[in-house]
Amino acid sequence: MNYDIKIEIYISKKSNIERNSVDKEMAAVEIITKYCAEKDDIKEETKATYIKQAERFGVKPINKMPYDYMMKKLNEQFGASASSQLQGVHILLIATKEKKPRVHVKLQKLNNALKNKKDDDVKEKNEEKLTTLPSYDYLLEKLNELDQDGKALAYFVNYIMINYGFRNRDFDMKYVKSKKDFDKIKREKFDTENYIYHNQQTKEIELMIFAYKTWNTYGPKHIKIKDETFIKHVKALKFKEDKHIFLTQDGKRVSLSYLSDLLCKYSIDGLREANIFKIIVKHLIDTTDFSKLDDYVLSRGTSMAEIMKSYNIHRVSNTEEPEPEPEPEPVPEPEPEPEPEPEPNSED
Repeated sequence: MNYDIKIEIYISKKSNIERNSVDKEMAAVEIITKYCAEKDDIKEETKATYIKQAERFGVKPINKMPYDYMMKKLNEQFGASASSQLQGVHILLIATKEKKPRVHVKLQKLNNALKNKKDDDVKEKNEEKLTTLPSYDYLLEKLNELDQDGKALAYFVNYIMINYGFRNRDFDMKYVKSKKDFDKIKREKFDTENYIYHNQQTKEIELMIFAYKTWNTYGPKHIKIKDETFIKHVKALKFKEDKHIFLTQDGKRVSLSYLSDLLCKYSIDGLREANIFKIIVKHLIDTTDFSKLDDYVLSRGTSMAEIMKSYNIHRVSNTEEPEPEPEPEPVPEPEPEPEPEPEPNSED
């Protein structure tokens, strides 16, 4: 055999051995960073959240991390709730899939157990919410009071939550004044922003929602609102062109975590969007208005199976239900960031 060929084969083998050795020594955060770099179907903010969560497991290489040590870090860094621990287990499942197959199997079993525990926790909370959450009629009464009191921004937020089931992220909208610009936006199949536009010709408020939790499943949401009271309050807010609705005092776009806090503040009785949607779902189930539930599947971007599993407060510990269809993987909420006191985007 030619010596040059022998040397080339030797170098190639040596390189592969060294590369495999390096891979085995990778910490969770390094594996997750590499995983995110190779994934085109995960949003950048989700990747950032995954990496931040992986950092909680420290710099110890995954191949040198026993299962008991993983559990210790999981409890220390993610707390005791099943919902929080599922986030950490998701990271470990990715990190151990190729490096530690036996541990990966144990983590899969833990993942299933935590999902069941989370489901039991939801059912337990539902029993309480059946008696503590207000009625749908109460929401409508409070919405009418906001209108009568001229509280434009609170009316804007609650009207959309009640009528379209928006999540917090959906409200991160930018105001577009030009019809030409909005027509161009409507033709897009993908965008990283959400938009609101007042169509003077049709007398409608139009929303184009691209950046939301389940965009990969449901695509862009185009919503037209003709309600005169809603339009009256939108006009009163006097949104600034090409600016986001929610801004800090110095005119900067608020973070998503802070936006969630703001929407809680403006929501009726501080209920938050999830509880408002649970009230709506209960009302529609009680009145057997399933066609309206179908409308919320599209406007919220949530499957009927997921609505019945996660937002139906009639679903308590002593009830049985069919196995739900799989829902797109939940995106963990980013950690809250301190922000200055906000101001609505208004020219007043």
